Amino acid sequence: MTMDKISKQISNRRNKLGLYQSQVGQQANMTQQQYQRIEAGGECKLSSLERIAEAMSLELAMIPKEKLGLVEAVLNASSAAEAMNAIHMISTQFENSAGKESSEAA
Repeated sequence: MTMDKISKQISNRRNKLGLYQSQVGQQANMTQQQYQRIEAGGECKLSSLERIAEAMSLELAMIPKEKLGLVEAVLNASSAAEAMNAIHMISTQFENSAGKESSEAA
């Protein structure tokens, strides 16, 4: 994941929470300017991302690429039913592709 994608997620979360950059910066123990630079896609340390994540009740995670579609579908779902439907569809696709790979190997 690129810093641009991370910064967009940070910005989206801040806006969803209705917070100003200065508020998140203060909660993350950094200046508004430092936070603004990160949200604009500037380079930063992992420890800065951890503080921002903590300030906005986020969890930093590394997701295997083959599972990314599933995670994104669940996160983007507008309801529990939509999330469950997305999980079912993607897991079925995953099982089908795994079955093809194992039959090809045999």
